[in-house]
Amino acid sequence: MCSSDLRTIRLKIKGATGLKGEDARTRGMTDPYCVCEVQGKPKTRVQSMALDGFHGVHWDHDGEIADFLAHEAITCSIYDQDALADDPDYFLGRTTLAGKQLLTQGFKGELHMKDAGVDSAVLKLEVMPLDLDGEAEAEDIQEMVKAGCEDKSSEIETDDDDDADDDDSEHND
Repeated sequence: MCSSDLRTIRLKIKGATGLKGEDARTRGMTDPYCVCEVQGKPKTRVQSMALDGFHGVHWDHDGEIADFLAHEAITCSIYDQDALADDPDYFLGRTTLAGKQLLTQGFKGELHMKDAGVDSAVLKLEVMPLDLDGEAEAEDIQEMVKAGCEDKSSEIETDDDDDADDDDSEHND
């Protein structure tokens, strides 16, 4: 795996509609929140606030997931926050987005929630891959050099020594 495969993506958790919740039945209200993350990578967790959302919720929550790879997927789960600390939050549904599409095209729209108990439950989400800026590209090139990801870079030293540039001048770019 070369570091050039790693990207940062920006998520905007817009809102959800059609959610069903235990609190809605017992108290006439629900406080849903959304968690988006890459499975097996706990540091990628992006979580919205729990907001009153009996007839739909509008979070408009922004977050970023760093070091995202094309073969990974983002799972977004919605829970109803329970007012009592002793009671667990109630699962309302989940959906998954494949990484390859996210890194090439991004995503903007509605996703049907699975395991939601109702067919009408949808999550509104925007996902956009961030462009690498010049500094990030330079860091990526240095990491590729260290990992030997490119033939032309396998003999380049990665320190800031001017001699490394002179020694590499005979290699084709």
